[in-house]
Amino acid sequence: MWIAFLGLWSALSTHADDVLDRLKAGVAARSKVVVAREDLAAHWEADRLILQGAIDGFRSESERLKKAIVDERKAIGKADGQRGERAGQADELKAELAGFEKRLSGWEARIRGLQPGLPPKLQWRLAEVESSGVEVSDALSRRLFRAILAVRTIGEFDRELTVDSELWDLPDGSKGAATIVYFGLAQAYFTDPAGSYSGIGAAVDGVWKWQPRDGVGARILELLKVHGRETDIDFVSLPAVIRKEEP
Repeated sequence: MWIAFLGLWSALSTHADDVLDRLKAGVAARSKVVVAREDLAAHWEADRLILQGAIDGFRSESERLKKAIVDERKAIGKADGQRGERAGQADELKAELAGFEKRLSGWEARIRGLQPGLPPKLQWRLAEVESSGVEVSDALSRRLFRAILAVRTIGEFDRELTVDSELWDLPDGSKGAATIVYFGLAQAYFTDPAGSYSGIGAAVDGVWKWQPRDGVGARILELLKVHGRETDIDFVSLPAVIRKEEP
């Protein structure tokens, strides 16, 4: 009996060891599964965080690009508007410039038309203005400057009494000094130093002409003395050319 009990106990112990081993193996396998699942979960969470960061970055970049596109479209629209506005302004400036150039051409034509009837001394001054160098960058500005200077020169001459001296051809064929007194644009008088050859100058039919007048040389010399303050101021009568203006 005792031997039978020992045999039974030995069998039960062997069976228990087998069960325990299988249980240990099952626990170990289960532990491996749990560890693997935890590792997988940890890796998945890390991947999810990386992916979420990438998605957030792409979303932020997408919003930035969208805003940049909207801003660029606005800038293009504004530039197009400004371009159209500037094109309109350029057209207006071109029209104004064309109108100004037309008016300037009219002034130049008027000045040229006046020149034959202007006093010779003033014609020489205007010729100097026309040939004078002007330090400007374009032809239109040079034309404008010369036109303004010509008008100013004419206005100054018209307000002044100008005394000049020239070498003239005298009636006897010789050359002699002639003193000329210009009263603005309207009249001029000339005489030789002796007062024997004298006359008057004025525009006749739009052209300046010198006309000899006997008997005025002494009065012109008297006028020159008054002008030079060589004698007391007094009235000096001189002949004049009266021109009728066309209505």
